[in-house]
Amino acid sequence: MRALPETGLLRLKQVLEFIPVCKTTFWSGIKSGRFNITPIKNGRCVFYRAEDVRALIEQMAGESHQ
Repeated sequence: MRALPETGLLRLKQVLEFIPVCKTTFWSGIKSGRFNITPIKNGRCVFYRAEDVRALIEQMAGESHQ
C-alpha cells in the first residue's frame, strides 16, 4: 500500500486504497453525510483532496475507538 500524500488530488480508486469500502458504500456515505468529504468535479473526472481524505480517516478512527 502506498502512503497517503500530504496534499494533492486523488481519484476514487486511490481513495479506496485507504478507506476499505466498496464504491457504492463510499458514494452512499457521501450522499447521506456519513462521509464528510466534498468531491471536486472537472468534467467527467471526480477528485478528492488528500487533506479531506486524511481528515475522514482520522474521523473514522475516532469513531471506532468510542
